[in-house]
Amino acid sequence: MTRTGFGLGFYVRSKIDDTWDADAHVGEYGWAGSDCTFYWVSPADNLIVITLQQSVPFEWDFGVKKLIYDAVKK
Repeated sequence: MTRTGFGLGFYVRSKIDDTWDADAHVGEYGWAGSDCTFYWVSPADNLIVITLQQSVPFEWDFGVKKLIYDAVKK
């Protein structure tokens, strides 16, 4: 079953599971670009995030998303 769909230039998270980006929220959308640039938008959290970091080799789960979501909750 698909937990993430793609269209119009970005991914959309439709369901949570641990197989891909466990820190993403349902309804979140965004994209991972070249050289480890990321953006994501979470309408439910009133959040827009753009991150730029060096990660060679590329790693999806770099821990920043969880830190940001935890900070917003507080």
